[in-house]
Amino acid sequence: LAVIKNFADLFEAKYDANCKNDTYISNINFSLNKLGVKMSKIMFVEDEISSNIPRLSQLFGKYLSEAEKIALQEAENNPMGANGEDIRAILADNPVIKVFDCFKQVFEYIRNLTSEELKEYDMFILDRNLTGGMGYSSQEIQQIDKGFDDYKYGQREGDYLALQLHLKGCPIKEKVFFYSAYKTMSFGATESIT
Repeated sequence: LAVIKNFADLFEAKYDANCKNDTYISNINFSLNKLGVKMSKIMFVEDEISSNIPRLSQLFGKYLSEAEKIALQEAENNPMGANGEDIRAILADNPVIKVFDCFKQVFEYIRNLTSEELKEYDMFILDRNLTGGMGYSSQEIQQIDKGFDDYKYGQREGDYLALQLHLKGCPIKEKVFFYSAYKTMSFGATESIT
């Protein structure tokens, strides 16, 4: 959590510098996008997002509108429980935070990012283990990209996403942060990304 707080602080400093004032996103009218004001973005990838609503709110509360904060609180308190689709719907119009909870979905999104769209992101926070293969089959991913190796990247799907970002020219040492319960930080089964 300390590492996560540090990269949230890094983004906050960059975000405030980009805005050139201390106005927080919750006080900004989201119509700024319509006026052509470009804001930095964060991509947050976590397969267990519905059980991590408090952490999501803690990390990104500054960039949430009051309506989003209330909706997230209601989702957390819902006796039926929230799901990833609910969380994505709540944050769908947020100009700063892009949330994913499904490896296949975020993989396709990253693969389709243009270089200009990629530059809009200042931070990629990736869970390393995205359901350990649940929610997708390796054959589905290999149809999109033959380079996906289930032996190397099964249960380390976040590493594969970082590799895809690297191949698109993203400076991963500056922009990619891993969100993981794993203590070792080796990439894949045998590879490292430089």
